[in-house]
Amino acid sequence: MNVRTGSYVPDLLYKFRGSWDDQNNKDVLINNSLFFSSIKNFNDPFDSQAPFVLDKATPEERIESFKQTFEKSPYVLKKNSRELAIQSENDVNFKQNLLNDLLIRIDKDISENVGICCFASDENNCCLKNNLLWSHYANSHKGFCVVYKAEAMIQYLNERNDIIGWDNENGYHGYSDILEVDYKPECPELDVVSPDKKKEINKRLSTKSSEWKYEGEYRAIFIDKTNFAEYLPNDLIKKIVLGCRMPEAHKNEIIPVVLNKQKEIEIEEIFIDVVKYGYELQTRRIY
Repeated sequence: MNVRTGSYVPDLLYKFRGSWDDQNNKDVLINNSLFFSSIKNFNDPFDSQAPFVLDKATPEERIESFKQTFEKSPYVLKKNSRELAIQSENDVNFKQNLLNDLLIRIDKDISENVGICCFASDENNCCLKNNLLWSHYANSHKGFCVVYKAEAMIQYLNERNDIIGWDNENGYHGYSDILEVDYKPECPELDVVSPDKKKEINKRLSTKSSEWKYEGEYRAIFIDKTNFAEYLPNDLIKKIVLGCRMPEAHKNEIIPVVLNKQKEIEIEEIFIDVVKYGYELQTRRIY
């Protein structure tokens, strides 16, 4: 349970990483870095692209949204903003242009000013045995997985960063939350002038196609900050798991790094277990 929002978060969250030769992956273990990426870097081109639409709002909701936009403009007197908003609602062409500008601005803000760190979850106790996760995100099993204590990590991010969230004057900014990804067969439509903008933006940032459901993904979200790293203390890491194809030379480098951090951090490795009806990935503790 997330102590700040009351939303459910699993006990552990999993971050799969690629080759130890990559300096960014070394930084994850040596310095406990978490990278918050722009959505522009995601491997799924549909990710965080659910469209905002114009036809869900009532006329009064559009007027209020226009009013808030005009109030922020240096070219409009605040006392005239409501009157101008009503005129905009009644002018079909101007209204359409204003709404289109609003859509463009929201799209630009999300793509350039949102940082997301993605994790897999272990709802069905099979995350570390998931062949696709190791194949897609851990360099075809040659990489590793860091297992984080989810609630402690959320609390640390809460305490370290200003928790601002959404406010009507400045918008949606600061460290937001851990969001559970919702997998949908079709792309949802979002209300561009919804009075609950945080809910609509969160929906955009946490909805993916059903074909990605195997990830069981959760996302840590920052607004107004992207492509940066946060650094965690050692005690937020539960264990490190090494892929079944990791070269011995990489194991020999990684294990001392982990042992020097904190003795309580477990080290496991994946191995292939041939069973009666196929193949399974299994884990075993090595330290």
